[in-house]
Amino acid sequence: VWPLFILWGIFISFNEGPTRAMVGDLVSEDLRGFGFSLLSVAIGVSLLLGNLIFGYLWDKFGSPAAFYWSAVTTMSALVVLLFLRYDTPRQGSSLNI
Repeated sequence: VWPLFILWGIFISFNEGPTRAMVGDLVSEDLRGFGFSLLSVAIGVSLLLGNLIFGYLWDKFGSPAAFYWSAVTTMSALVVLLFLRYDTPRQGSSLNI
């Protein structure tokens, strides 16, 4: 079990830093706190919904259905990410949310 915690820590270190850096780049300085709060709310709500759906599928249809759903949503997110484009804003400009 302990190696899984190590892998989780590695994943978080590769994932959380760039995500927060992107929010810092995209949101203007006066709205930066709101941007980080919005990011945290989005992550929290999506984790809650994902776990509820996964648990429901596991209870009603068994573990294969839950893991298939997880695989399908992961692949869907990958397809969406392949078509997104992130450009760093130029100096002095930022996205106002």
